[in-house]
Amino acid sequence: MPLALHLSSCCDVCLDPYSFVTSDSTPHAIPCGHIFCRNCLFSIEPPNCPLCRRPFNQDRIKKLHVEPPEPDPERDLLHRLALAFDADTDEQARISDDLNAWLTSRPEDDVCRRPTNTAPSDPLLSPAPSPPQSLGRVQGIHQAQRAQAA
Repeated sequence: MPLALHLSSCCDVCLDPYSFVTSDSTPHAIPCGHIFCRNCLFSIEPPNCPLCRRPFNQDRIKKLHVEPPEPDPERDLLHRLALAFDADTDEQARISDDLNAWLTSRPEDDVCRRPTNTAPSDPLLSPAPSPPQSLGRVQGIHQAQRAQAA
């Protein structure tokens, strides 16, 4: 089974994020299967795994080769949309056009294309019911009492 390592992972010893540019902070695995940065593994004395305490030989440390993630157009579009929140109207219009183009490229039956009023009902997502009339009367009484006290 291939090993999955998220790009935002960090070393459990120094808590620095792994770097795929410098060799000192690249992720390395030891025989027990735990992963740490190279710097930390070569500075641990005695050479025991910081997590499971199993001894390891520094000659058996293996550098992990991590492939960069494949481009994700949806994530990129969401990121651009979030960044455009405070941007000028021209940038917001460009993002809006890109978003509309993405939506129209989706199949007709895709949930993204459904108007919100036809989305499947979910009691957790539906608006809260309006308060009973008696609650409204109680709130009115409290407001009247506050007005008289002022």
